[in-house]
Amino acid sequence: SIQKMLGFTPEERMRQDVTEQVTPASMTVIEAILAKELEREQLGTGDPDRSLKVEVEYFRKDGSTVWVENLVSWIRDDHGVPIGIHGVSRDISERKRMEEELRESEERFRALSENAPDIIYTLNLQGAVTYANPSWKHILGHDEEEIIGRYFVDFAREEDRKTYRKLFKDIRDGHKTVSNHIGIMLTRDGEERVFNMNSSFNRDSEGRMIGVVGTMKDITEQREMERKLNHAQKMEAIGTLAGGIAHDFNNLLMGIQGY
Repeated sequence: SIQKMLGFTPEERMRQDVTEQVTPASMTVIEAILAKELEREQLGTGDPDRSLKVEVEYFRKDGSTVWVENLVSWIRDDHGVPIGIHGVSRDISERKRMEEELRESEERFRALSENAPDIIYTLNLQGAVTYANPSWKHILGHDEEEIIGRYFVDFAREEDRKTYRKLFKDIRDGHKTVSNHIGIMLTRDGEERVFNMNSSFNRDSEGRMIGVVGTMKDITEQREMERKLNHAQKMEAIGTLAGGIAHDFNNLLMGIQGY
């Protein structure tokens, strides 16, 4: 098995020093664990049946490395004194690769989220906020400790909370996606801000649903400009209509004057 995993024959492996077998970082971990366990033995607090799970990065014969999980325990003499170590090892390279990919994915998400101009948030299965990016503070004014753990609807107007609860249940229970919902949220000072909201269910690395992830784009100024534009267009239409009526009325008067 060792030849299949590492490329070394058992005889070759037995001739190697431990420093030749593991990477320097893993060697540091091994030394720290060994020192702690020896201290426990000297203090008399060691457990004869204790086993440790240690993850170590080994060198292969071709120079590459492999992550291995070792389940180790002391070999003891008749008096219970440690005289060696025995263990069982298994290749966990694939698991480590997946963990690294997940970590990199989380780092990319965090970098993107923390620099995004829109609010990005996550909720747990009960509807409480578990994460909010810095834009929440910038736009709505709440500090992180005022956001995390509170329900999303706590930041909404009373008349909108029923709608938000229904949308949340549609996502959580019906696995639906909410797109371009126009809603209002309250700032720390109680002012209303208008948002274009998008949200969907959130899953962990194993595909289990853990809550909701969403974004909110502040369109307050845009909506105000649209309102003013609509008002101006209405006034222009009224002016045009009034001008037309005046023109037609003037034609009638000219006819009357002719008679």
